[in-house]
Amino acid sequence: MDATRGALWGERCWLTHEEHDGEYDLCGVEGMNLFAASLLLSQTTLEDLLEKHPDDRLLQYGAGGVDRIMRFNAEVARRLELMQLPPSSPIYVDTSSSLNSVPYIGDSEMDAL
Repeated sequence: MDATRGALWGERCWLTHEEHDGEYDLCGVEGMNLFAASLLLSQTTLEDLLEKHPDDRLLQYGAGGVDRIMRFNAEVARRLELMQLPPSSPIYVDTSSSLNSVPYIGDSEMDAL
């Protein structure tokens, strides 16, 4: 039985399409790759994927890799938590993530701008 409803083992028409918006952003999440990002974004948009509840993402897209979607859910939760911090709170990030390459500008550096 094909749990992906033909996405992986069907005609794979999605492989011939132009790249999807957010494909390279999505493949930067730990455990994700360009193939998996392309497959996911052939079924939904990045915005719709981000707006879904984590359980819904796992249910709908877990056939492409449960561990991959669980890591994606964890990364989204981590980023949402960072966005909830008050402006004066220090931000401690796990430097092992490939998505932490964007430099953080602290409050004192913003005053200099």
